[in-house]
Amino acid sequence: MELSLLQKWTEKQLFYDLSACLPENADDDEKELIRSAVVQKGADRGTLRTQISGFGADGSILTPQCIKKPCDLRKLTHPDIYSLLLQYACKTWTSLQIVDECSTERGAVPLLSRHSIKSFPFIIKDGIRYGCATATRTQSDRFACVDIDGSRIPCRLLYHFELSLPGKLPVMCTIVERMVHDDAIPTSPWALYATDLGVYTAYANRFHKKEVVSTTQLASAVAIVPVVNSQSLPTKLN
Repeated sequence: MELSLLQKWTEKQLFYDLSACLPENADDDEKELIRSAVVQKGADRGTLRTQISGFGADGSILTPQCIKKPCDLRKLTHPDIYSLLLQYACKTWTSLQIVDECSTERGAVPLLSRHSIKSFPFIIKDGIRYGCATATRTQSDRFACVDIDGSRIPCRLLYHFELSLPGKLPVMCTIVERMVHDDAIPTSPWALYATDLGVYTAYANRFHKKEVVSTTQLASAVAIVPVVNSQSLPTKLN
């Protein structure tokens, strides 16, 4: 059994090295080998193939096929979502004058709360599944590291939306809440290397205010490990 495991690991390690060093003039067979790893979904391919996929990922975002109709933003649990998406739409389509649907301004484009936006319980980016905290069927995969202003920050994912306006290509965005960290949390042994290791310490169930990011900014899934320090401060290790 040990020999079989060693052979399998050696095979995967060679595969990893091949993907990391694949030259521009690689032949079609080599490219197909990488493509087959990328198109596999995260749950099917395992940790190593998930790492490999990052070298050949094309930033593709897949949404559930069952979601056909737009959602009604006015009926969501969080009443401020519409205003957040309106601000995001104005920043995304700067050439348009986008206004609240209740506005009577002539020549402006209204963001319709019932017809302009689809909501998804999860999305798949580069083969990795990202859920959200507001999904009704499952609460899995609702945390992720998000690239914001040059830093990779652990966040809770609240919603995944697709915004669409007449004559414009739809855009994907995600509502996130950054996890709270401050100086009151004791310094951890990995603090100096947190960015390199991807390990962060934050308060449990405490988050900053909601913000909208492009779904392309989702960088990686995270695992949550509860930690209780000597001062009985509930924290989470990400």
